[in-house]
Amino acid sequence: MGKYIDLRCDFGFKYCMSDPIIMRSFLNAILEGDVETITDVNFENVEIPRETSSQRGVTFDLHCTTQSGDSILIEMQNSCQDYFKTRANYYVYRLLDSKIEKGLEWRKMEKDIDRIIGIFILGEKMTDITRH
Repeated sequence: MGKYIDLRCDFGFKYCMSDPIIMRSFLNAILEGDVETITDVNFENVEIPRETSSQRGVTFDLHCTTQSGDSILIEMQNSCQDYFKTRANYYVYRLLDSKIEKGLEWRKMEKDIDRIIGIFILGEKMTDITRH
């Protein structure tokens, strides 16, 4: 009997999608026409710890950087979660914040940060979530 992996659970999703070849193919398929072709994917640390005791830390399902320096975070959410849109935006903003040198004045920045793309895969329609 064959073995099957449920891609809707964290283990199955990470197990299958943590292969760089599969991830590159997946990203190129869903981002086709929006960004240049992704030729290389490197997986990065998936945790951004909180800076103060009043802040939330962030742990991504998958975080990768393309050859051109773009960051892509991928979250898989199978079951209903209240305020998912707020959480998704918070994840993107924390990743953005981690790319900006602390204490740097805007006018002294040498270049803009690389593009950050958030991909959120939901097991339910957003309209099925009671609070969003």
